[in-house]
Amino acid sequence: MRTTGSKLLLLLCLSLLSTSTVMRAQSADRDDSKAAARDEEPDAPVAPTSDKLKTDPVAAHAAAISILQVSAASTRPEIRIAAVGALGTLGRSPEAKKLIEKAYADKDQDVRVAALTASAATKDPTLIPEMKKLLDDPVPEVAFAAAVALWRMKDHSGIGILYGVLGGDRKSGSSFIKSGMHQADKDMHSPSTLAKIGAEQGAYALLGPFGIGLDAMRMAHKNGSGNSARILTVNLLTEDRSEVTMRQLVDALQDNDAFVRSAAAKGLAEYHGATVTDGLIDVFDDKKPSVRCAAAASYLKITSAARTRATKPTAAGM
Repeated sequence: MRTTGSKLLLLLCLSLLSTSTVMRAQSADRDDSKAAARDEEPDAPVAPTSDKLKTDPVAAHAAAISILQVSAASTRPEIRIAAVGALGTLGRSPEAKKLIEKAYADKDQDVRVAALTASAATKDPTLIPEMKKLLDDPVPEVAFAAAVALWRMKDHSGIGILYGVLGGDRKSGSSFIKSGMHQADKDMHSPSTLAKIGAEQGAYALLGPFGIGLDAMRMAHKNGSGNSARILTVNLLTEDRSEVTMRQLVDALQDNDAFVRSAAAKGLAEYHGATVTDGLIDVFDDKKPSVRCAAAASYLKITSAARTRATKPTAAGM
């Protein structure tokens, strides 16, 4: 039953993504001014990172935490999205949980969506109670994101919302569906709402469990397939744990394209060693917030795992 449901959700996301381009084009004229203001991630230069961080793990850890905290508190929603989107890399982390839960109440709907996507990536079950509250978010896209995130964590509380989206513009008389209705359900049948849901959630479905961030997804759509293909390639390569791939990803941290740098920084969370951590520290001062947030989160994950391995009792000592 769950396997069938998972296939249903994936097909839903893929079908929405494939049809969303035409539907979004119909409202492009109305949305151009808003998109122009939100597509470009701002440059936000910081003080140059000291090479001393590479030999001082305590200072480097503090710097990484600071990057995420400062970015999550930014007045710019694009920067908050970058910070929250990176938190999924950390997994079950007290630092990540605190910042993600705060983002659930963010006034910007895209920040809330990013927080839900990060929640699913962490696989932290203690987030589920607060995630469920967003099933009643007044913004349909957020409610749907909550349903998807919960589903990925094996919680089916939002199945009524998924059924509502699947129904599209059909009117359903099912008492089962009506019994699970949420506040945003009445807007789930709008073509424009379905288009936005398809573009955002479909991108997450196709580009891996951490997605590429709302800002990167929009830029990929704006600039054509070349950029999105390179980002997708980074996401695919992270599944290969070879030394060659690791060095390619470290080199990509210096790429001219900020979204490629960000994707590479996220991907490096699955590797370890001084070459990786030193490379990540080198972009702690990247001018793009999404890059330094991704680097900070990956650094914290890698060093946390290293500390766990170092303190784990050996078989002889048990």
